Amino acid sequence: VTVGFFDQGLPSFVKDHYSKQPIFVEFVGAAGAGKSFIASKLCDELDRRRVRAMNLVEARIRKLDFHNYFIILHASLVALRIFPRSIVLHKKAIKRLAKLTIRRKTIASNTKVIVCDEGIFQIIRALFRNSRAASMIDVADRLKGFVEMPDIVVVVDASVDTVFARRTTRDRPGDIYDRNSVARDVSMVRET
Repeated sequence: VTVGFFDQGLPSFVKDHYSKQPIFVEFVGAAGAGKSFIASKLCDELDRRRVRAMNLVEARIRKLDFHNYFIILHASLVALRIFPRSIVLHKKAIKRLAKLTIRRKTIASNTKVIVCDEGIFQIIRALFRNSRAASMIDVADRLKGFVEMPDIVVVVDASVDTVFARRTTRDRPGDIYDRNSVARDVSMVRET
């Protein structure tokens, strides 16, 4: 799959894509499915092929930039339109939404491909779980105009056993899960 993606899919899309805006590639998958690993490999391969790529996680946020406060305020207003159930979870979603938008704005002008391993689809899922919205599509519709959807979405599918094993092995602080919660995450990604 990876070889086909590199050799047939993305490089030709980059070459044929006529725009001043960089191509936005987002990886979607359950935590532990391998999104970060594959995103990193994609950036390495594009750099090797002399296509300027950047992982959105590496984009630095300047906290003193006055414009960032307007983005945070706008993210708060947009997220309120989704009718949150919990204010605490709502604040986390606003923070992620604002960070994603701010990072997109800090990308260098010569960047051809932006790679994101946790982006708008994870935010849509998080907002949906904490909202009274009817569906994830409803949440996505309410975010239109504030965030740009990716040009290419790559779904990283992994079994419940694989995801559970990877999360157990990496043992990140604060990562609370069990086999049932992992199974829910995997099925929600498939539904997304």
